[in-house]
This record gives sequence, structure tokens and C-alpha cells, in this order.
Amino acid sequence: MTSTRMTDENWGERRAATRRRRQRTVHIALVAAAIAFGVFAPRFVPPGPGAAQTKLILALGYMVVIAFGAGMLWRLSDELEQRRTRNAFAATGVVTFFAGVAVPLAVPVLGIAYPLMTVWVLGLAAWGIAYLVQWLRG
Repeated sequence: MTSTRMTDENWGERRAATRRRRQRTVHIALVAAAIAFGVFAPRFVPPGPGAAQTKLILALGYMVVIAFGAGMLWRLSDELEQRRTRNAFAATGVVTFFAGVAVPLAVPVLGIAYPLMTVWVLGLAAWGIAYLVQWLRG
């Protein structure tokens, strides 16, 4: 007869610890990639007319690394973490949508030097605030 008794009582804790360790490894790899990009990328840019193309290729490569790392972190996240992230991205979309209309209209009045960067920063701030509020609420 087959026993239905669990032989390992703390398998869930071990799986959670393994997930946290893998997430930490991905975070460390992404920070290391950012530092390496900041240190070594300027050395690859040649002087002269090829600089713009090289910068574009390096930036696209770095974005691919970030997207790959984000995908790995998404796979390692549980349902609650994914829900918080989706809600935060929804808040980013709403804020960016309205800021994309309001900021260009405010440029002549407020003298905003970089309107596109302002919209991007507002969207990024909305993501951080929405995520933090959800995390604090539990």
C-alpha cells in the first residue's frame, strides 16, 4: 500500500529559499551588467562618424540584457508579486498617458527643458509609488 504521509515537512520553505536565492543571483547579475556597461561601453565607442551607430548597438544590447533579466525575474516571481507588478505598470500607463498630453502643453508655461524625459520620470515615479503602496499594504 502507498503511504500518503509527507516525508519532507519543510519542502515549501526550501523552495521559497531557492527562489529567493535565484532572484538575488539575477539581481546581482543585472547590477554587475550595469556597472560593466557603464565602465566598459565608453571604451568601445570610436571617435568619428561611427560613434552614433556603436552607441546605438551598445544601448540595444544593454536593453536586451535588461529584458532577459526581467523575464527571468518574472518567471521566479509568485502570483502576488506578478499582480503587484501588473498593477504598477497599469499605473505607469495611466500617468504616462495623461503626462504625455499635459507636459507638452506645460512646456511654454513652465519652461521644461526636456519634456520627454519629464514624462518618462513621471511614469517611473508612478511605477515606484504604485508598487510601494501595494507592498506596504501587504
